[in-house]
Amino acid sequence: MARILAREAKFRELGLAQAEPQRPQRQPQPKRRKVALEAPTEPRRRSSRVQMLAGGPSAQDDAQAQAGNSVGGWLEPAEEPAPVWEDSALRHYLVAETCQEASASAPPAGGGAQREGSRADSFVDATGFSDLPCFLEARTLARAYSIDCRPGLVVAGGKGGVVALWGLRSRDACRVEAVPALLQASLHRGWVADVQFWDPPGRDMHAAPVPWLVSAGNDGAVCLWDLGQTQAGGWERGSEVQSASPRRLAAAPPDLHSGAGVFSLHAAASACLTGAKDGSVAVCALHPAGALTALQRYAAPHAGRVVKSVRWAPPGDAAPALFATGGDDGRVVCVDAREDPRVSPALTLDARSPAGVASVRWHPGREGRLLASTSQAPELLIHDLRAPREPVHCLDEGAGRRRLPGIYQPCFLPGTDLLTASSAGSAALSLHCCRTGATLSRGAVGGELGPLAAWGGDQPREKGGAQVALLACVPRGVRLFAPRRSAPGRA
Repeated sequence: MARILAREAKFRELGLAQAEPQRPQRQPQPKRRKVALEAPTEPRRRSSRVQMLAGGPSAQDDAQAQAGNSVGGWLEPAEEPAPVWEDSALRHYLVAETCQEASASAPPAGGGAQREGSRADSFVDATGFSDLPCFLEARTLARAYSIDCRPGLVVAGGKGGVVALWGLRSRDACRVEAVPALLQASLHRGWVADVQFWDPPGRDMHAAPVPWLVSAGNDGAVCLWDLGQTQAGGWERGSEVQSASPRRLAAAPPDLHSGAGVFSLHAAASACLTGAKDGSVAVCALHPAGALTALQRYAAPHAGRVVKSVRWAPPGDAAPALFATGGDDGRVVCVDAREDPRVSPALTLDARSPAGVASVRWHPGREGRLLASTSQAPELLIHDLRAPREPVHCLDEGAGRRRLPGIYQPCFLPGTDLLTASSAGSAALSLHCCRTGATLSRGAVGGELGPLAAWGGDQPREKGGAQVALLACVPRGVRLFAPRRSAPGRA
């Protein structure tokens, strides 16, 4: 360091002092112009489906520039167009049938006697059933959990939320071929618990012969549908089957059963009764204007256990008052709907089933005194409300088995004391007399049957048509059975 200082002093004496280096001056830089930030443009999408929905890239940009309906450069979802409704296949079918009946009932040209019209049948003397060749086909209905019928029409619903609808005349029952469904549509998420035709009171059925439909499912929805209208364009290619949903008129409030799935539904007059997984029972009003409103709710008629079946007591043409419910607590509860829901049930029947009651059915006659209940026990119980302590009859359905997977919704034949039933896991069909407790017949039918519906005595039968007594759900459709009036034997 001393050497460096001495050297610098010598340089100064000789006048050779080293000039200090100068720092280079910074050149002035031009100021940047402030540019307004623009919203990011929407990324190009190569999906043809998205471009189609957005009207293509150019249409999308134009709409964004003109309407200015973007947030952060992204378009708000466009409103879906209102659905277009058209006359359903059912309406076309009923119109064609009405015209054909009018033509058949007209007197022949030149006078003479009028042709024989349709007539109703009686099943009082039935002792069994025989299989009919006709089959109501629905390819999308893998398994049915509910079935209902009215003159000329059959509806069933079940797995996958599918509901199928058929037109059926007695002349069709003689055909050795499948009758395709007029409508196959998915109306619920999960499975359909119950479906039922409903005719609004005071509605002119001659002017509007198409009935409405009430349905309930595992999604907790209770809906009212207009079967006369479906969404446009819902026809299956190369067939006459409609796959579009009918027009939904109304739905019950979503909190009717706290969002729990509905197990059972029954409509009578203008009242709709439902039972659900949360253990509650509800009564809703059905309005001819196409509305559905909640009236009453029973929180826990079965001590909070699941309610499997609900049914109004007859007569169904008047304002319903008494209803019965079956639940997982093994009891049948009868409730007067005119009383406050907080009041205790009017009557409780012991169904002798620790596994729970699967279904309850009222005798259509007998002034609402007889009631049938089923469970996994190998017997079908007949209760008399005048003697509620014990069942009046225990009808054997087990055929030697101690426990059944379940008995599918037995049904009474209208105008009789006859009750028919088919148990799960069995290929037999039974016919019982609920007045005497006798089993009239039990025979193999070539496969397991699901829910049953009686083709009532008020159903018309054309000249030369087959007499239909019973409808039975099977996978992919419905089988038909005629009454047999011979000695008891195989079904």
